[in-house]
Amino acid sequence: MIREYYAPRYRALPPGLQKKYQRTGHLPPGWQKKLEPLPVVVERRLIVLPPQYRRGVMDGYVVVYEPRTQVIIDIVAVL
Repeated sequence: MIREYYAPRYRALPPGLQKKYQRTGHLPPGWQKKLEPLPVVVERRLIVLPPQYRRGVMDGYVVVYEPRTQVIIDIVAVL
């Protein structure tokens, strides 16, 4: 369902950025600004997250993150 919604719009994270995320769990500040909220129509069809987490979309990935610290909990490739 998520892939159908986003596949035409996004491409994969660059390899260097993916390695940085894997090492640190953080993205550079410029990339954090690219994080968009998941649309309500998509969010409603997914399981409920714990209250401290949010979902967002960034360059072909659905990202689960902690908004206060901007720490990424999980990344799911949309493409």
